[in-house]
Order: sequence, then structure tokens, then C-alpha cells
Amino acid sequence: MAKSLKERIASARSTDRVTIETLEQLVGDIEAERERLSAAHERASAESIDYALGEDDRDDAAAKAAKYARDIAGLAQIIPELADKLERKRESDTQRAKRAEAQSALQERDEIAARFAERVPAITAELIELIQAVNANAERMRLAGVYEANAEWHARGIPGNGMIGVSHVEPFVKIKIPNFDGPGRAWPIDHTQAMAAQIAADSSRIRAQQMAAVKRREQEKREAAEEHRRTHGIYRLSTSFDGRPIRLPVDLVSGAMPSTVGNWQQWEGEVAHAVAEELRSIPHLNVEAMGGEQEQ
Repeated sequence: MAKSLKERIASARSTDRVTIETLEQLVGDIEAERERLSAAHERASAESIDYALGEDDRDDAAAKAAKYARDIAGLAQIIPELADKLERKRESDTQRAKRAEAQSALQERDEIAARFAERVPAITAELIELIQAVNANAERMRLAGVYEANAEWHARGIPGNGMIGVSHVEPFVKIKIPNFDGPGRAWPIDHTQAMAAQIAADSSRIRAQQMAAVKRREQEKREAAEEHRRTHGIYRLSTSFDGRPIRLPVDLVSGAMPSTVGNWQQWEGEVAHAVAEELRSIPHLNVEAMGGEQEQ
């Protein structure tokens, strides 16, 4: 006995082992059932408000319309769920295959990259060395008056003019080889680029030296300022000697310090701690450290 639509829906929702074909058939049947119920709902709704019908008939039609509406709403909730399940089923095999292929391609890429990184620098270095040897030997033969095919043409069995019949043969010595790990080329040597790189390197070195010199001068200034703060302080000079002014020793007078102090005058300013200590030995001259400054 065939299962009802409700039983088929319950079965499809309860397991992930349902097949794509089963889900496709079920979604189609649900859509068809929803269309059938929608048509029945329209008829029942129209009959429920048909005043020509009896009250019982209109109530029965309204009840049917309500039931159809509930069923339609229930199916509308189920369709997205089953459609999503169907889509995931359809994509799962394809996605698994794509993921496997992507992983395999990346693994192959990494293997080739490892071989490339291992071999290419050595291969290109050897090739450049051979090309340079060919060119150097060709120049040696020219200076010696030997006008023969160069080493490359000789190795390849090609005439010295680089022609086979009317066809020009591409020489390896003219090949362009890029730098392996950055812009520019390794061969032929780009002297303009090399010169630009040297100029940039020199400029960078000069800038670094200039910055180091600036930092050194700033450090020297900081050290000098710190040394000055350490060896100097603010002092007040005064005297209670009511008579001739006290003359300060010439070798101790500096900056704004007066050469004499007297007549109850006083002076305040910056003085080296060592100078202040010597000034204290002058009779009747008071030397007072200000602002918490302490002699060193």
C-alpha cells in the first residue's frame, strides 16, 4: 500500500539517507498538493460568504477554508526545509569532488613550488655562468682574429651567423632571466637598475649616518644638560658686613654674578656648586642654596 503524503514527508524529514530522486518527487508532490489546496481554499472561502447558501452550508465552507489554510501554511513551512535538503544532497557529491580536486591541485602546486625553489636558482646561476663564458670567449676570439662560430652556435651545430637557411635562430646568450626573489632581471645585467639600486643603497646609508649623527648630538646635548644640572644650582649671595663691599675673586665670577657684594645687597642666580663652596670661604659673605638645591 502506497504511503500517504504526510507519511512520506515524515520519513524524508527523519533521515539523511533519503535519495535525491525521492526528494525531487516529494517536493513536486507537495507543490501540487499546495496548489490543489489553494484552489479548494478559494472555493470554500467564496462559499463561506455566499449569502444565498444556508447558514450550515456557509459554516461548513468556512471550516473547510480554515482547514485548507492551515494545511497550506504547514506545507509552505515544509517546502523550504525539503528544498534545502535536496539542494544539499545535489551539491554534496559535487562539492566533495571539488574540495578533493582543490586540495589535490594545491598539493601539486606546493610540490612543484618546492622543486622550483630548489632547482631554478641553481639552474639560472649555471646558465648565466655559461652565457658569460660564451661571451668572454667570443671576445677573446675576436681580439685574437678568430672569426668562427661562438661556443653556443658550435655546441648547437648552428652556423656562426645564427642562420639556418633564411631562418634566424634564437640564441641563449640573448635570453632574459628575471631575478628569482624580486623585481628586475638577473640576465642580461641591467646596469641602469644596478646603478639605481646602488644610489638608493648609498642614499639609505647616508640617511642612516645622518640620523645617527643627529641622535648622537641630541644625546650629547642631553648629557651636557644633565651634567650642567648636576654641577650647578641656584644660590643667593648676601653680606651683613656694614662697610666696604666684598670683592669676589675674578676667577670665580661668571655669568650674571656681580664682581662685588655689599651694603646689605643680595644677588640670586645660577652658580656652580664648586664655585659656591669656594665663595663660602670669603669672610662676611653668605652663600645660600635656593629652591632645595644641594651642593654636589
